[in-house]
Amino acid sequence: MTNLTVEKIKEECQRREVVDTPAALEDVLGAFARGDFETVGEFSTWLEKRPHLIASTAAKMKSSKTVNPWSPEGWNLGAQGAALKSDPALAASLAKSAGSFIGATKPGPSVRLKAFNREEGR
Repeated sequence: MTNLTVEKIKEECQRREVVDTPAALEDVLGAFARGDFETVGEFSTWLEKRPHLIASTAAKMKSSKTVNPWSPEGWNLGAQGAALKSDPALAASLAKSAGSFIGATKPGPSVRLKAFNREEGR
């Protein structure tokens, strides 16, 4: 029996400074719906394995030039394979946050278009 509710999860996300994006919220709530965690402690453990969801860590990752291997800027099949081997849940989360998926062989058209629009300032 779970002691968590969506409201408690959202409060914990705010307390833990989870990145405030629809993709991050979808990752968290999707994991909750799948039963990946049922207590605040289990949620904390789950979240610690996904540092890119924590705002301060995500900012550090960006500033240290660490790029998502599923993003158009950082597309790297070798790094994707290494991420998948070391932590499949994190790899899936990274792929999803870049608008991609596990098994993609190149950035999708919508991902490339978003990158182009960013570069063009659109």
